[in-house]
Amino acid sequence: MPFDAPNHSTPAPGLDPGVDPGVACQLPADAYYHLVRTLRLTLPPPLSDSPDDLLRRDRAAIARIAALAPANGAEADLGAQFVAASEQWKDCLRLAQLPETTPEWAAKCRAQAVSMMRQANSALRLLLRMQEARQKTEADRAACDRAAWTEHCAIGLMAEALAAAPRPAAPAPCPGTGVAEPPPPASQPQPEPAPVEEAEPDPLADAEHYAAIYPERAALIRRMGRVPDYAMFDPPDDDLVEALVTARTPALAALDRAPAAARLANFPTA
Repeated sequence: MPFDAPNHSTPAPGLDPGVDPGVACQLPADAYYHLVRTLRLTLPPPLSDSPDDLLRRDRAAIARIAALAPANGAEADLGAQFVAASEQWKDCLRLAQLPETTPEWAAKCRAQAVSMMRQANSALRLLLRMQEARQKTEADRAACDRAAWTEHCAIGLMAEALAAAPRPAAPAPCPGTGVAEPPPPASQPQPEPAPVEEAEPDPLADAEHYAAIYPERAALIRRMGRVPDYAMFDPPDDDLVEALVTARTPALAALDRAPAAARLANFPTA
């Protein structure tokens, strides 16, 4: 029996006839508007206080989300998660390399950067899986029509709930004037700020990051089993040195196959 495509011009089941249908049509646009407004609050500050740099930062974030080709609000939200997490790990690495950053805080910044990298990659993988499932649905016309009708019904029912939300009562007019007197502001107790949980340092991730930035130094430390006395660079933390020497991850094991690593850096050999 052929499947008859639903008539999308009819209201969703249970939709109150008094609800403006334009509200349901506006909800997807409002979702994108709210997404961008909240995304701006999660991004690191721009390079300077210039309004032009702030505008470039926001436009770059929007362009990166659009490049992921989101087809709906859910996909756009995952794209925003990817962009926000990506910008955060870059900012963590920037903070770790500032001259005024102590070695302890630098290690914490690098650990947080690795965590945010994982969050960004996880959001991107989930987005790609969601897009793959949507494309399979779109290839089946009947399934595509059913999905579109389900979305239409969900938007209509939620728009009805939004329209039925109680409105605040208007203030009573002042005696003898007929002008409404504004209610006094209610004093709200200020909640105590939640304690900030510091990310635990990950020596293994720090060692891989150090080796990626300074491969010659890492190879020399790994070959000698310590920081050489004649080293002309700032020695890393003891935990980082131990991870560089003892870890056996593929990235660090690759340093063992670089016999000329010590000669590539500007270090004396005698």
